[in-house]
Amino acid sequence: MSDFDVTQSSRAAETRDGWQLELNCVRGKVRRAHPVVIVPGYAMNSTVLAYRPQGTSLVAELIAAGYEVWCLNLRGSGRSRQLRSGAAPPSLAAYVREDLPAALDLVRSEATVGRVDPFCIGASLGGAVVYSHLARTRGQGIRGIVTLGAPLRWDAVPPILRTAFRSRRLARIVPMRGTGRLARLLMSSLARIGLLGAYVNRQRLDPNHTQAIEETLEDPTPELNAEIAEWMRARDLYLDGTNVTRAMCAVETPLLVVLANRDGVVPEPAVRSAAVAWGGDDVEVMQVGTDDDWFAHADLFAAIDAPQRVFAPIIRWLDDRDGGDPSASSEGRR
Repeated sequence: MSDFDVTQSSRAAETRDGWQLELNCVRGKVRRAHPVVIVPGYAMNSTVLAYRPQGTSLVAELIAAGYEVWCLNLRGSGRSRQLRSGAAPPSLAAYVREDLPAALDLVRSEATVGRVDPFCIGASLGGAVVYSHLARTRGQGIRGIVTLGAPLRWDAVPPILRTAFRSRRLARIVPMRGTGRLARLLMSSLARIGLLGAYVNRQRLDPNHTQAIEETLEDPTPELNAEIAEWMRARDLYLDGTNVTRAMCAVETPLLVVLANRDGVVPEPAVRSAAVAWGGDDVEVMQVGTDDDWFAHADLFAAIDAPQRVFAPIIRWLDDRDGGDPSASSEGRR
């Protein structure tokens, strides 16, 4: 599909507590019955899965396969903005209670195929946001979920995170403004010398495209860091008194868990924990990489061969659960 076949537009979803969230809608010739909503991870904006390792991105592959794609920028990221003073700052709780429900409502009302339940793809922490949303809704309102390196239960915390989130108090007071900019400046150099091995396998990274990855980075917030520190201390994530891991036993929505075999940020047990806790039978785990040809955390979307190793299997999984041409269920509005 050529670039002339694709249209892009930006929409705004307003939360009840006073944020305007940016949703970028990308579509070509829509041939699928359900749209796809992409939820980015920790300190990242939605361009993370529009990044082109070589040749194409996950978003571009989804468009070529006939899906309408909606890329969400959570509060505090991208062009999302606070509409009134006193609105809650970016946090995991706010993402789950306010941001994702507002985004899903907008997609259901404005998607080409009409009011149908979308698929959700959650990258890293974005996957945990989707899990937590399902804990509140008991799995209602989402056609299927794909998560990329997303944690649920922390039975073991990797060293790189144990240091950063060793206490809720320290995680809250460490200054974070400007860290996204600093990461953008350092990422290329650190990748070349191998210090980002827990996050990315530099041999899989196209050095000509490192700037595109750097542009996905945002400043984290003290509130979010404190929540993550408490989550790792407790092992399970609690939201409004609900143990999200235990709540997954009531969720039967189809689930595809994608994990990197040498993820130093979200280790394999933390990723697999969702599949173990899931209540439904339609659950698959796809591990990417081998001992000799390994994948790290960000390689799931940034590796040169991610289109073949990661994106194509995801799209096959979605196709099997989509239900076909949207014209069968909706006349469409565009």
